[in-house]
Amino acid sequence: GMFKQLVKKTKYDEPSLNPQIHLYNWGEPLVHPEIARFVRYTLDQGIYCGISSNLNISGTLRDVIKEGPDFFRISLSGFSQPIYGQTHERGDIERVKRNMIKMREYLTEFNKNTYVEVNYHVYKHNANQDLIDMIAFCNELDFNISPVWAFYLPLEKNLQIVEGTESERDKQLIDLLAIHPKQAMELSMPHKDKDCPVRQRATVINYDGSVPLCCNTFDRQHIIADSFLDTNHETLQSAKYENPACGPCMDNAIHVYLAFEAG
Repeated sequence: GMFKQLVKKTKYDEPSLNPQIHLYNWGEPLVHPEIARFVRYTLDQGIYCGISSNLNISGTLRDVIKEGPDFFRISLSGFSQPIYGQTHERGDIERVKRNMIKMREYLTEFNKNTYVEVNYHVYKHNANQDLIDMIAFCNELDFNISPVWAFYLPLEKNLQIVEGTESERDKQLIDLLAIHPKQAMELSMPHKDKDCPVRQRATVINYDGSVPLCCNTFDRQHIIADSFLDTNHETLQSAKYENPACGPCMDNAIHVYLAFEAG
């Protein structure tokens, strides 16, 4: 019920000429038993629909592919378990690969041309044979592979780095990154006066209908509206543009680096 109302309001608000609905944020969409119905309803409304998954589970995968979302991203960080397991804790890359093969079979079975993008998160330790092997595997499956620099989330933890208050455990993870967040901020500084593309063009809606500031924030304190359904588009945009968290984020060009806008 609520999902249909959210989609209808998106159409009614007309935030853009061709809005997109992406069914993920800080979670695994294939866990949701109704996910295929969400995809179908979104597409029935004539709205572009995207999904992003770590593909460690597959129970809903066939039903989702049968509906034919426009876009399906698979996020991973290796081809072999010793490499993948370092940055996808409790994940099983062999299961992911089996599910990728299943996915290609389902796309063929239902004759769907969903754009599949394999997001290979590049760290110091995995941009070697594992990446070469994953490129070859994706080529076999006819999936698009796009290696991306792994970056550091959420925003709150980037601000800790600026202040020098990150925890020892976080420092271990930061050491794996190919580009240190501080370096990424420095490289992004020439572009820091650009408006934030996330603030400008994306509205995040939580499972309970509340609206956080953006997809890069995690803490509940950053919720800007309790109800998307009860708040008009202009009010939501104003709340984003007036939010104090944007100041330190944009002052350090974090908004540029998290959107890959420094090239």
